[in-house]
Amino acid sequence: MLNRTRKLIFCSYRVWIRVNPTDTGRTLAQRIHVVATYKSRKILSVTTTSGKDIPLDDTAVFDGWSEIEQHEDGAPWEVEWGPLDHGFPGGRQFMKQLKAGLRGVVKEQ
Repeated sequence: MLNRTRKLIFCSYRVWIRVNPTDTGRTLAQRIHVVATYKSRKILSVTTTSGKDIPLDDTAVFDGWSEIEQHEDGAPWEVEWGPLDHGFPGGRQFMKQLKAGLRGVVKEQ
C-alpha cells in the first residue's frame, strides 16, 4: 500500500490518499472524489510525479511490482477536477428549491 498526497479543493491543503497495488484508475478516482473533493467535484485526470497519466477506467494504476517500487511514499500527484454533471437542468440550485418545497409540504401536514 502506498500513500500519495493530493491537493484538496482548497488549494492550500493536501490530503493523503491510499493507493493499493490492485487499484484501477476508476477506484482511485472514486477515492479522490470522496476524500479530496468531498463529493463536490468530478475527477478529470490523475498524473503521477513521473508524468504518467492514469486512465480513469478499469485499467490498473500500476503495470507491475517494479513500477510500484519506483514510486516514493508521499509523492504528490496532480489531480485535475471540474464541476459535477447534473443530469437535469438547474442542477444543485433546483435540488435545493425542491427540498425546501418538500419540507414545507411535510410541515403543513
